[in-house]
Amino acid sequence: MTQEETDWKELVLRTKQKLEEANEFIQKVTAPPFLTGIVVNYNKASESADVSVDGKIFEVNYIPGVSKRLKSGVSVRLNPETKVIMDVRKSNRTGVLTTVSEVLSNSTAIVEEAGVKRVILTTAKVSEGDRVIVDEGFHVVIKNLGKKSTQYHLQETPFVPWSKIGGLESVISSIRECVEEPFVHRKIYERYGKIAPKGVLLYGPSGCGKTLLAKGIAYNLAERLREEHTEKSNNLNAKSNGYFISVKGPELLNKYVGNSEDRIREIFSRARDSSKQRGDVTVLFFDEAESLLKNRGSGISSDIYDSIVAQFLSEMDGMDNNENMVVVLATNRPDIIDPAVLRPGRIDRKIRVGRPNHRAVEDIFNIYLSGMPIYDGKHTTASLATYARDRLFSDEYPLFEVHFNEGNHSIVRLGHLTSGAMIKSISGLAAGKAIKREIKSGKEGLMEKDLSDSVIDTYQGYRAIASIGSDDLLDFFSKRYNSIKHIARCN
Repeated sequence: MTQEETDWKELVLRTKQKLEEANEFIQKVTAPPFLTGIVVNYNKASESADVSVDGKIFEVNYIPGVSKRLKSGVSVRLNPETKVIMDVRKSNRTGVLTTVSEVLSNSTAIVEEAGVKRVILTTAKVSEGDRVIVDEGFHVVIKNLGKKSTQYHLQETPFVPWSKIGGLESVISSIRECVEEPFVHRKIYERYGKIAPKGVLLYGPSGCGKTLLAKGIAYNLAERLREEHTEKSNNLNAKSNGYFISVKGPELLNKYVGNSEDRIREIFSRARDSSKQRGDVTVLFFDEAESLLKNRGSGISSDIYDSIVAQFLSEMDGMDNNENMVVVLATNRPDIIDPAVLRPGRIDRKIRVGRPNHRAVEDIFNIYLSGMPIYDGKHTTASLATYARDRLFSDEYPLFEVHFNEGNHSIVRLGHLTSGAMIKSISGLAAGKAIKREIKSGKEGLMEKDLSDSVIDTYQGYRAIASIGSDDLLDFFSKRYNSIKHIARCN
């Protein structure tokens, strides 16, 4: 064969290949587009599947090569004429976003669409409050996105044994009597017609340990239940973890109608899920509760609080069949919380957390100073705690003059407004002074002067910002409270 014939043959072959490619391209661009849908049910025995396309269900067949990849919730391509499944798409992230309102079984759940409740199939484990993507026809869950990310979190109980809380022995005793005992000895209480409380209100001045007590309730209740389970089961590995959700009231307030109510609903849902699924007690703590649950119709709240309070009451009433939740409210203004919140059957235990007395102040200093190195052998942690207490209650630090109708007056000093938070701050300031001195001169350990100077620093700061409430005045001047004429800040 000549070179000319060879070249001619190669040209013909290349031209034929180009024509075939062109024909293939023309077929692709002129073919009708594929349909896409979501598999709702897959029946291997009948070699068919129920597919949701644009919200409508079609029973279709499939080509043999895709059978191994078919399952509920996957996205597929269908022949537009025969409706046969031709391929399984790699991923599908489109659909309708909604929230599970109730789980019916391992394979079905209820979601709400435009006010109408729909029963749908679930391809994965879901729980109440989960955000899910469903197909446009609301037939099947495509993807579970989990709970919405929020500022409140479910956590295991923080380590706060009662021994770590100083100066609140009477309060702790009340908590153990009205919360711990009914939970731990539930059956005994039930025989006498008494049940574990749904909730407790901790009220009193700011900084006096309400948040710490809430954590203590969660930890110690879980520990008591664990010990009880261990004793009854004779199993050293028996465990009751307990869970803790902490929420600040102002964080739930939202200017958009319905958002605050949704958040309350979600918080209770999360607590309910944890207690049901794990079987452990869940403590739900609302700090600054007065900002969220203001008294309705009193003139101190707007209409938005009416629905917020109503939603909270609804969730509290919904706890009737749940034995593993405790709601703890903390406030320094119990007088403005809606009375319906505090009625029996809801938050029906009320415990005042007051300011620590002389002995309690010393106990708290002992806790915060424990473990710190001491400068010389003259002192111990206990003696430094006594010294710090005496400095704090010294007459040298006046804050307010309280004048009475009789013409005389009394002085409110720094020691009167002592709180656990103040003692913690003073201890921290003293430690900081000791650290700086050791770095600079090598002198190791805490001195009396560190504590004395820290009390003075605290006093200087409090002179401008300290406030005194009616509860404090009633404590300090119980017999002369009604004779108070006016209060003046000391210069």
